[in-house]
Amino acid sequence: QVCPSMSLLLPVFGAAAAAAAATDWPSCITRDSDVRTPQPLYTDVRPFIHHPDQFRYREVTYYTTGPIGMYLRQSPSELGEVVENVQEGSQAWFAGVRAGWMITAINGKPFRTGERLQDVVKDFDQAKSKTASMVVKFDVRSYMDCANSDCTRSDRFPTDFVEACADACSQVPSCEWWVFGMQDRDNTCWLRSQGNGFVSSPGVAVGPRSCVPAPVGGSGEAFPLCTVRNGDLRAGDPLVTDVRSFIDHPDEVRHRVVEFTSSGYVGMVLREEPHDLGEVVSDVVPGSQAATAVVRPGWIITEVDGKPFRSGERLLDVVADFGKAKADSPTLTVKFDVRTSLDCKDADCTRSDKFPASSEVVCASACAATESCAWWSLGKEEEDSMCWLRTSGSRLKFSEGSLSGSRGCAPPQGWRWSLVGLAVLAGVAVYFRQPVYQRLIRLTKVLSTKGGVKASEPSKVLELGKLMEWGLEDEDPEESDKLLEKRRR
Repeated sequence: QVCPSMSLLLPVFGAAAAAAAATDWPSCITRDSDVRTPQPLYTDVRPFIHHPDQFRYREVTYYTTGPIGMYLRQSPSELGEVVENVQEGSQAWFAGVRAGWMITAINGKPFRTGERLQDVVKDFDQAKSKTASMVVKFDVRSYMDCANSDCTRSDRFPTDFVEACADACSQVPSCEWWVFGMQDRDNTCWLRSQGNGFVSSPGVAVGPRSCVPAPVGGSGEAFPLCTVRNGDLRAGDPLVTDVRSFIDHPDEVRHRVVEFTSSGYVGMVLREEPHDLGEVVSDVVPGSQAATAVVRPGWIITEVDGKPFRSGERLLDVVADFGKAKADSPTLTVKFDVRTSLDCKDADCTRSDKFPASSEVVCASACAATESCAWWSLGKEEEDSMCWLRTSGSRLKFSEGSLSGSRGCAPPQGWRWSLVGLAVLAGVAVYFRQPVYQRLIRLTKVLSTKGGVKASEPSKVLELGKLMEWGLEDEDPEESDKLLEKRRR
């Protein structure tokens, strides 16, 4: 609870209630108060938490010769095994491990949903028998951030901004009130389904569902001043189009290769209807090879042992391919497309209203190049920066960090070539500011790679030592031109 034990009840018809009834931000916020007799609203708050990995996770190295000293809770979390207590004087105690931390991986092997406590103990024993040390990865934030360490069902989450708290309440069905204050030195947001008046609580802010900041309109007509800051349109009118030309993932990002042993259980459940690119993984069996390799639902199988997916194949054909590959060799190599299901709506980039974009420049340019696109919006979705294309600007709402703009709010056409031209001019300027001696060394290397003498044989390219004997001064433009003319000939 945020409220102090000596809270004073305030009349509902007082100044606090009048402030809460206001609709304009921030006058709708009630300061130094909390909701009286609140009803917690438990929901999945993970989309509202934005911790970098270096804050959320910590790795601890244990040596297998001494006692580790961690007592684990009987029932695991969705994210991993929960440390219930730490033995004083043990390795865990000296490493600063705390009750509530969650084990997410042991020696790189991730926690599997559905594992029992004895399975984790077995993983520890196997790791200790194989190496002199083992690395355990912990989630050190969830037990502080969420109720009962479960961020999938919590009435609170950490945030530094009251705007983000109000925005979260507006996105969650049944949320009627939001409360923003401090808990254990962290700024925290609480979501409430109902309340009955207010109580005094210094330093706490509270507001109704309708108390949400408005997006900040553009400060000018030209890009990027025309962008609407903290404006989000992902709930707006979608424009479904072919977005493949806007996506540019290198192969190592888009694909992942996993090697399975033929003798073991692969453990992938495939969707009945295939994707145009391949068979879609609909589920992964806990404890299987696929679960150990962290295969995810939505991944698309594009190759089995180098044999590409054929459009029109049935599920039985793919199962037969797996069976034949397992019979032919001790291992089975499967290539997955791991990005398409994340990048596009329904994993179909030929008909999608969204795609991954690195900046507002890319998103705005895509809208300007797409017929019928009236508005664009850039924001976060599962840690990815995504662009949404919209047919109108209706349902524009506040979302911390998002950007939106109309079709006309875009960089001028040819901006990419303008940047390239500026880069070339800058390079030329830097080049001609160098001494003639260094310029000729660079020029000689460039020319030699075009099919002439090897750059590794400088004596055959040019006796650079003679340059200084020619007595040419770098400050003399006529002599520089003569020297360059000699090199050209």
